[in-house]
Amino acid sequence: MNEQRVSVGPALPAAVIFLIVGAVVGIAYQQWLWAGLLVFPPLLYLGIYHPRMLFYLAVLTAPFTVEYPLPGIGIALALPTEPLLIILAALFFLHLLHVKKYPTEVLRHPLTMLIIAYLGWMLITTVTSTMPLVSAKHWGKHFIYVVVLYFYGILLYRRWQAVKSFIILYATGLTAVSLYTLWVEWQGFFSHETAYFASAPFYSDHTIYGAILGLMLPLILGLAFFPRRFALRKWEWGLIAAAAGVNMVSLVLSYARAAWLSMIGVLAFIPFLTLRIRLRWILLLIIGLVAGIIMNWESIYVFMATNRAASSGDFRRHIQSIYNIATDPSNMERINRWSCALRMAEDKPLFGFGPATFPFQYGPYQLSYQRTIISTDWGDIGGAHHEYLGALAEMGIVGMLLFTALVLTSIYIGMHAFYDRRRPVRLRWAAGLILIGLMTYYIHGFINNFLDTDELPFLFWALLGMLTAVDLEGRKPTSAESDNAVDNRR
Repeated sequence: MNEQRVSVGPALPAAVIFLIVGAVVGIAYQQWLWAGLLVFPPLLYLGIYHPRMLFYLAVLTAPFTVEYPLPGIGIALALPTEPLLIILAALFFLHLLHVKKYPTEVLRHPLTMLIIAYLGWMLITTVTSTMPLVSAKHWGKHFIYVVVLYFYGILLYRRWQAVKSFIILYATGLTAVSLYTLWVEWQGFFSHETAYFASAPFYSDHTIYGAILGLMLPLILGLAFFPRRFALRKWEWGLIAAAAGVNMVSLVLSYARAAWLSMIGVLAFIPFLTLRIRLRWILLLIIGLVAGIIMNWESIYVFMATNRAASSGDFRRHIQSIYNIATDPSNMERINRWSCALRMAEDKPLFGFGPATFPFQYGPYQLSYQRTIISTDWGDIGGAHHEYLGALAEMGIVGMLLFTALVLTSIYIGMHAFYDRRRPVRLRWAAGLILIGLMTYYIHGFINNFLDTDELPFLFWALLGMLTAVDLEGRKPTSAESDNAVDNRR
């Protein structure tokens, strides 16, 4: 989808004005029909003549996503993200029909093949789903996200400028949301209770907000600390440095324990990355740690069961509550959901219950002694709280294995790209940053699952696309020689 060489004239400013007016009409007056009529023509214009600008508009506005229920059909639309991505996907398909080609090296890349296999199996389990309409919407959303943020995105990400622009634009939008959230928290005296809802309506609760902050902060901090390495202009560095400060404070004040844990896990992973330790040795170490936990589980369980620290505004007690499995409702509910996921997998081991169906189907699998004060039978409070067990319950053993393979393959590719000294230094460091960002969510996925939300998949598929593009570009010997020459001159 190449940019058309056309004279901008008054059309582009007019399109921007219509977008602003449409947004005001929709948000301030809740007149979504009129807002849609105002917004659609300029979006179509941008998509046809300036698709890259429309893509960047989607990136900038993604942190402001809100759900709008469509009357009469029982589903919600994520505004403005989903309409923008649907337009981009439709235009991208028309472009492919016209040119009848796509880079074969992208299609042959291991991550691409695994993503296609994962989406294919998700489609199969959608057909066999216990709730086909719920699963179909979930699959359709991921399909659109993958088409735009992975397949179309790769065509842009192969230039470092596009990767840098993505990070800066998303960080800008996220910082605006963080400033709004901090303002709400300030009104509530930065209390623990206020943090739960302060990020609404853009993020439904503090856990998904914390996950997004944790995923983006490694990328933001990397650009802020190494502006020359990543070719930042002065104004770009100023913007990204401000974003780093605001979002670090926001992460702390989000009281999102899982996000804190994922950042600690990444800090433990970084020394292995800098020392160039191979993935197989890291996996052996993890297996050894898991074996040690299993062998000493009784004493570990007794230690955790005696912990009575409650989640609160006291940071010390809030951290201690992370391993309180005796009285903390959130932790106890996680154990309840994980147990349900395993029981559901026993009933439907091959195909599972269908994508995005866990919240609606796990109720009967709860045991009375595992239920908590926040347990529900109505599918209205979250999913499996575990990305891997959630995949197992919803898409069976094949779905879980494909998702795990996607995770491990992306880690291997990121580490290999970072370790390979023959590649351009900038691309090696970019691969390292992208991998660290993804690692925060891979760790987070053992405590929460957010790929069924509207916010997290946007970054997840985009970062996988960036990793693929950086890996492919780094293999080119000509670009490696030119970039290394630039780095040597510095």
